[in-house]
Amino acid sequence: MTTIEIPEFCVLLLIGPSGAGKTTFAHRHFAPGEILSSDALRAMVCDDADSLDATADAFAVLKDVLARRLAHRRLTVVDATNLRPEDRAQFVEIANRGYAPVVALLLDIPEHTCLERNRTRPSPRPTHVVRRQSELFRKTAKGVRRERFSHVHRITENEVDGVSLVRQRLWTDRRNETGPFDIIGDVHGCLPELRALLERLGYAVAERREADGQRRFAVSHPQGRRLVFTGDLNDRGPDSPGVLALVMDAVAAGAALSMKGNHELALLRWLRGGEVSDKHGFDRTVAQLMEEPDAFKLRLKDFLSSLRSHAMLDGGALVVAHAGVKEAMQGKGSRLVSDFCMFGETSGEADMFGLRVRHNWAAEYRGKATVVYGHTPTPEVEWIGNTLCLDTGCVFGGSLTALRWPERMIVQVPAERVWYTPLRPIVSPVCKFPAIRLPDAAILTAKAVVETRWGRPVTIQESEAAAAFEGLTRFAADPRWLIHVPPTTATVEASAMEDWLERPEEAFDHYAKAAAPRVMVQKKHMGSRAVVVACRDRAAAKHRFGDGSRDGIVLSKSGHPFFDHPAWESHVVDGVRDAADAAGLWDRLETDWIILDGEMLPWNVKADTLIRDTFAGTGCAGAESARAMHEALAAAAARGVEEADALAVRAGERGQAIAAFRRAYGRYVQPCREPADLRYAPFHLLAAEGRVFAEESHDWHMEIAEALADAAPTLIEPTPWIVLNPADAAARARAVDWWLELTADGHEGYIVKGPCLAPRGKGMAPSIKVRGKEYLRIIYGAEYDRPDVLPGLKTRATVRKRSMARIGASLGLESLSRFVEGASLVRVHEVVAASIAVVSEPLDTRL
Repeated sequence: MTTIEIPEFCVLLLIGPSGAGKTTFAHRHFAPGEILSSDALRAMVCDDADSLDATADAFAVLKDVLARRLAHRRLTVVDATNLRPEDRAQFVEIANRGYAPVVALLLDIPEHTCLERNRTRPSPRPTHVVRRQSELFRKTAKGVRRERFSHVHRITENEVDGVSLVRQRLWTDRRNETGPFDIIGDVHGCLPELRALLERLGYAVAERREADGQRRFAVSHPQGRRLVFTGDLNDRGPDSPGVLALVMDAVAAGAALSMKGNHELALLRWLRGGEVSDKHGFDRTVAQLMEEPDAFKLRLKDFLSSLRSHAMLDGGALVVAHAGVKEAMQGKGSRLVSDFCMFGETSGEADMFGLRVRHNWAAEYRGKATVVYGHTPTPEVEWIGNTLCLDTGCVFGGSLTALRWPERMIVQVPAERVWYTPLRPIVSPVCKFPAIRLPDAAILTAKAVVETRWGRPVTIQESEAAAAFEGLTRFAADPRWLIHVPPTTATVEASAMEDWLERPEEAFDHYAKAAAPRVMVQKKHMGSRAVVVACRDRAAAKHRFGDGSRDGIVLSKSGHPFFDHPAWESHVVDGVRDAADAAGLWDRLETDWIILDGEMLPWNVKADTLIRDTFAGTGCAGAESARAMHEALAAAAARGVEEADALAVRAGERGQAIAAFRRAYGRYVQPCREPADLRYAPFHLLAAEGRVFAEESHDWHMEIAEALADAAPTLIEPTPWIVLNPADAAARARAVDWWLELTADGHEGYIVKGPCLAPRGKGMAPSIKVRGKEYLRIIYGAEYDRPDVLPGLKTRATVRKRSMARIGASLGLESLSRFVEGASLVRVHEVVAASIAVVSEPLDTRL
């Protein structure tokens, strides 16, 4: 049996004349979807597999499908004769654009066999055609190895039936390796700093000398962590051979991985006898290597030859390369990928120092995977979207930096001295936060599907996307802080009791039916929804949000700035920050920032215009109308009009309803003339560094809120709450009594919440609001509870509102998760925009 190894991701060109058995071979070793057959495509476009007139169209389809499959990282077999170099070259070009290796597989079948097989075809090729193709195969087979194929395999007639194809994972695809990892930036021969950094990271390093003079290192971590080096191990520093020896031994022992940098490439070329410039510290490496035994240099050549461009790790969540890697290149392998990973992307120009001007690819990166790289030294570690450069110029007197993964923790040691003076001053990368701009219009103005980890994919229609785009472009807050839009709250189904529109029993029934073991019942504050982002200090704000001009922000439920005046916002943000400090939250959560969801009080601080123009106007007009009607009916009764007394009763009832309406909204209007009059009632701690608190119980969230209220009683409003089993009749009865007591004087009511923030169970609402009888006059009108009005209101549709609440909860948690994971702001804003689009769907606003 002949075993042939092929990359599990590649373009495989079958080469052979008609009758060589290419199609039979393809279907024996590959799935139907992996095969692109010229004959099959001719049949597809014109119903005739042998039609030469359809050849151009068939190959146009073949090339298009091939390119699209490569974009999805799928192995593809091209089943055609592929006898001419120019025919093969076009597929090689497509493979290069898709960053895929190309394998040539020649089926070397004698001409007489091809002719015999051809005669058995339903539509045989002319004999002279098969003879010409066989002759062309013999000519072309000699030069295939000189073409741009990563592998060339030739199979004879005696071997073809016994061939076994084995798919090998590309070296770059190491998604099965999950770490934890410690990723180290450019070392450049700085062995003292490397050993100091390894010690800080908890690694044990033992060094010894072999009899032949080679230095050998044993590197291990007590918790099984592994090292990943971004490349550029040598040149410029004091001991490049020592660094190389340590990394070689760590890799050989399975304790490390290492990427190939441009300095390793130059050293390998020199070890192979090639010409290499002595610039950029290479002369120092050569001088140091001259002191090493020949056995070391031989081992080093083998090691450098084994290095690859990049590695996709941890299920695809992490990618490490020397100079970076674009999303389309990740986990693939080609010369273009290798060159980009080692050298990055340049503009073709030189700067005033004679060095190449590098294109800032990281500013445009929008991929899901976190990319960690080096190559371009920066004075400090800075996240650019979902990318991080770890080259902090140790050899130039800066520091040697590591990223602990998945903790996303930075660990550094300073350089012992300036080992090499840089030609160009080290500066921070330009466009550090490229996603300050709003999401691309293309993202927000077309139908889109947004994936979330908290529910099914969410489809955003064009009309909804357009509304989101309008809101974001005209009113949105600084996008660097716009990481979450809170979901709406579901409305309870209409009460089964005759004189009530809403009661708690239906909410408890909903959760009991969904088998929720416990629910939280939480007083609902009559205020305005507000999301508060607070940082420990401005350094933390600059590091995490890219804005060192403020300590945080207060956002409305639509993603707009909550306050018009900075002083009011600062009062709230500073108060929350100080409360978190006093409550010990920063240390407890190991974070420098938090994001809270809650209600800003009083209601009129945000709804003053609504109250004055809508509610107060309606109330005054209604009261005046009731007074005038009462006077007119009194006069009519004095004149002996028979119907006047009955109408007077009706007018009195209307007057009482209007008075109740005015009391309902009036109780929430409180003086608010300065920031000190503000109160904030948080009910969710949504996220902090490294965590989204989606699975914590609601009582955990409320305990955090109570700790904040204890620390800042003049700002933070506490919220009464209880926890109960929705199937427990006695507990339900007590909760209903509390609701009746709470709402008797017009209070809004309470919210019943499921087990946690994350949507659970099919159709289970994350939370349901149950509003009081008097409060509902504000929503549905002063006389909503009249016997001739209430039955119509009970037919309201609450199902869509509940669905929107679930979708909004999924999207809200997804945007937070992406931000916490370090995704680019464009990917975060994609979800934020979807959240806004969802709530823009036309719906009864009274729900």
